[in-house]
Amino acid sequence: MKAQDLLKQIGKQDAIIRNKRFELLQMQSSAEGLTTYGETVMINGIPHNMEKVQATSNPHSGENAICEYAQVKREILQAITKAQKIKQFIVAMIEQLNTSHYEILHMRYVRHMELNDIANAMGQSYDWVTTMQGRAFQRLQKIIDAQGCDFL
Repeated sequence: MKAQDLLKQIGKQDAIIRNKRFELLQMQSSAEGLTTYGETVMINGIPHNMEKVQATSNPHSGENAICEYAQVKREILQAITKAQKIKQFIVAMIEQLNTSHYEILHMRYVRHMELNDIANAMGQSYDWVTTMQGRAFQRLQKIIDAQGCDFL
């Protein structure tokens, strides 16, 4: 796997975690019957519209809904845990780099900062940051090749 592709997985795992948390909140609201049509909730500063849940006349539907909710909740929490572990694995790989390489990749891919903002934060030029990022990719690629990361 290429270093840049590995680092892009951090953003993907963040999206998975965010979306799974939203799914869990939506299911929990539905199970509790708290959601009304068009209700908007904020998750990580992003507004999400909740959907209306239809009521049923089946007396056992509440029990079934609770069992289904519990199962789906377990699956969602497992997916969140898996995404967090993947992210932690990738961060542990960049932690093996020297300080400036680590800081650049961490700011870029974990904190999702733009290269200009990284240059400002580090008190360096944009060109220096892009050069160091390229070197960081090369060093990270050596770590990837040595350790492997076939789990993705």
